[in-house]
Amino acid sequence: MRRILLLALIGLGTAISGYLLYRHLALSAPGVSGGLDVCAAVLGESCDEALLSDWAVQLGLPLAGWGIVYYGSLAALLVLGWSLGDAFAFEAHIGGLVLAMLAAFASIALLLMMISGIAPFCPLCAAIHALNLLLLFVLWPAAGVSMRQLAGALAAAGKYLLGATPADAVASRWKLVGFLTVALVAFVLFQWVYVEVALREARAGGEVDRDRPGVRVRQP
Repeated sequence: MRRILLLALIGLGTAISGYLLYRHLALSAPGVSGGLDVCAAVLGESCDEALLSDWAVQLGLPLAGWGIVYYGSLAALLVLGWSLGDAFAFEAHIGGLVLAMLAAFASIALLLMMISGIAPFCPLCAAIHALNLLLLFVLWPAAGVSMRQLAGALAAAGKYLLGATPADAVASRWKLVGFLTVALVAFVLFQWVYVEVALREARAGGEVDRDRPGVRVRQP
């Protein structure tokens, strides 16, 4: 039941992120209709101001694009852990917890910025942030690890990356393959979002800002 809940939350987050990414791209391309404003129609307040603000693009991608990368990576970790059983379950849950904690911290910061007026308020963005916090609270008991165990696992992983010899070298290599698989999923999703942003902006007739895809540079 908890697995179904986790997958449902991840699916909902992916769907909302996908709409916000679509809306962001449509709004940043002059002359292209953004279609139905779901925020205004359903929630009574538009998300457009937030999607067009300077805060909407961070580290080369729209925030909604980062949401897709996050949810896809988390889903890949959990599914691998469930599929491989004891061989990768513990490590997958640890990795999922770390991702969920990072997303939760980012969501708290962004929520505070919206509440304080530093960034424009976006109802669907706020829903995503609340979802990220809920995911962390659902995932933590599902992982069945304490804070001490989490810290110990991260310390062991750090020592391994620095060259320490693990007790079971063969098992450690297979676990590393699992994480590399998830990293590949994350990279593919990142590239897909980046290319979609660049192509949409190119079709709009402007030059793409390579440091901030999703933001069109007007031609003189």
